[in-house]
Amino acid sequence: MKKYWFLLFVLCFGPAAANGPDVDDDQRVRTSFLQSVYQSGSKVVVVGDRGIVGISNNFGASFKQSAGAGSELMLNSVYFIDTNTGWAVGHGSSIMKTDDGGLTWRLQHQDLTKDRPLFGIYFLNSKIGIAVGLWSLVLRTEDGGATWNAISRT
Repeated sequence: MKKYWFLLFVLCFGPAAANGPDVDDDQRVRTSFLQSVYQSGSKVVVVGDRGIVGISNNFGASFKQSAGAGSELMLNSVYFIDTNTGWAVGHGSSIMKTDDGGLTWRLQHQDLTKDRPLFGIYFLNSKIGIAVGLWSLVLRTEDGGATWNAISRT
């Protein structure tokens, strides 16, 4: 009888072990809950749950996970103004920037004191951008994201 319990355990929990540390980047990206995608030519960047960022240079046929996305919070949207410079926004009012096509990211803004996730981001040029979120949260930058200021509804 013990053999059958062991077999049942392996059959039920064995697949969960496939998500452990030995899983390749492509599988980690593909099995994560993804929220947003940005495509430019053959390059595809996806963002999602637990701060995951996946990068593909072959139209999404395979993905590499970004090294250190800068946040463990869910990312909701990603936007690039050129092949190297982009931003991602998400929970905790987090805003992250990349200057190397998404390989590395640095946190530009975060506010964990309020439950106001950001859902979208757009840049007019390399300096002027806007991020929008829950409960009418609107943040604006005029210096490429070095500072973000809330826009109030008046």
